[in-house]
Amino acid sequence: MKKLFLLLIIFSSCKSKLIDKDLAGRVYNYHIGVVENYLKNSYIDDDSSLNRSIIFLENISKIKSDVIEQRDFFYSPSFKNLKDWKRWYKKNKNKLYWNEIEQRLELK
Repeated sequence: MKKLFLLLIIFSSCKSKLIDKDLAGRVYNYHIGVVENYLKNSYIDDDSSLNRSIIFLENISKIKSDVIEQRDFFYSPSFKNLKDWKRWYKKNKNKLYWNEIEQRLELK
C-alpha cells in the first residue's frame, strides 16, 4: 500500500512538471508569435500587445530589441531579434517553468 501511495505521489509530481513546462513553452511561443506576425505582416491591431511581448521577451532572455529613437522610444523588433529570441528558447527551454504562485514564466 505504501509503495502504491509513493508511486502516485511521484506520478502526480512528474505530471505537474510536464504541464508546467508545456505552459511555459506556450507562453513563450505566444509572445514569439506576436512579434513574428508583426514582422511578416508589418501591421498589428493592438500595438500594446506587441510592446508587452517585446518587453516579455527582453526580460526573460536578456536580448534587447532594436529601438527607433524619435520623440519617444519605439520598439521595432527586427528579424534578427526574432531569430535570436528563437535561438535563445531552443537553448533554454528546459530552464523555463511556469510559477503557479506568481502566475508568470520564470527561468531556473
